[in-house]
Amino acid sequence: MKKKSILVLLCFVLFISACGKKEENISSGDSSRDELGYVQTGEGLLYRYQVPGLYTRLEYYDYGSNTYMPLCVRANCTHDTEECAAVRLGNTSTIGRLGGKWYYLKQQEGFTYCFYSSDLDGQNEQKLGEIGHTGGRMYLYFDNSCVYTTNEPVFNEETGQWDYERFTGGLYQYHFDTKKEEALQPVLENGSYELCGEYEKRLLFYCREKEGADLILKMLDMETGEVTEPLGKTDLYIGCVLSGNLFAYAVKENNAYSVKVLDLDTGKTETALEGLEAFPSLYWGTEIRLLTVTDEDDNRKMTYQYLGSGEYELVRTEPADPYYGIAEIKNGQVLADYMIETDPAESRLARMSLEDFLSGKTEWIILEY
Repeated sequence: MKKKSILVLLCFVLFISACGKKEENISSGDSSRDELGYVQTGEGLLYRYQVPGLYTRLEYYDYGSNTYMPLCVRANCTHDTEECAAVRLGNTSTIGRLGGKWYYLKQQEGFTYCFYSSDLDGQNEQKLGEIGHTGGRMYLYFDNSCVYTTNEPVFNEETGQWDYERFTGGLYQYHFDTKKEEALQPVLENGSYELCGEYEKRLLFYCREKEGADLILKMLDMETGEVTEPLGKTDLYIGCVLSGNLFAYAVKENNAYSVKVLDLDTGKTETALEGLEAFPSLYWGTEIRLLTVTDEDDNRKMTYQYLGSGEYELVRTEPADPYYGIAEIKNGQVLADYMIETDPAESRLARMSLEDFLSGKTEWIILEY
């Protein structure tokens, strides 16, 4: 009875979300982000559950109702075949929601990839257009487009083989209305780009101009095309976080790590935490801001809450295992990618109230439908 009521609720949510919206009438405020196995939208979170040794299934957590189930509205579906939208859409390189549509990238024969769109229930699939590559660790969906980076080996015309000693890095935007791909920055030989996020028509990304060079933060004005370096030539680390107008990042100073925060509206930077012996992982959200440091020698990790103006407090100390990575914190709930120590090990989406998390409790609720 519980599964049936949740199915009805998901059908209602998807129907209401799509009602009155058309692919060509996407609001400028619509956006989503696909990063490291989960997709963040305004209303919920899509999680890629990899059924060990079998297939990948998209599962949806609704922020408003705190319900969780496969992204499928078919009655009596077993959610384990390609007939299920959750399984079929799980077999994609990326997926994001804009208005009443899903947009996603699937590999075709060879090294060709193609963007598709479908309704929120997975029906009415349409092929949009092909691109010659896939992207990196993050995809940003906004303004009726998808922005992504590439990192690809060079094809040697003389030998007819891929040269994996040489590679190129690119930054692209695929426009769903014109079905065309646009290069946003010059292609780098033996260099790379990585996305950080988008804020008010400004695209933030890392750039390593050549192998071994520093990792520099750059900002592209999507309207004027102007590119700036908000932090100058500061050498950064992958794992920086953009939340609204705040960009949190880690640097190494005097043989220790520091976490700093850049306000994109004012251009001012403040130090959140310094003197760290290990590189911190960051969660910088609208409800709370957290920094986690793992001590490999003691096999434990410490989580600090940043209070602002350089103030912070220790809120959790726990064993480093089992591993979990925070995916999102919404409406007083912490959602995490949690590693279950089975044979073989598998990752599942787990939940804990923010109150319990800050009090140091370790009992996560593994989400299953």
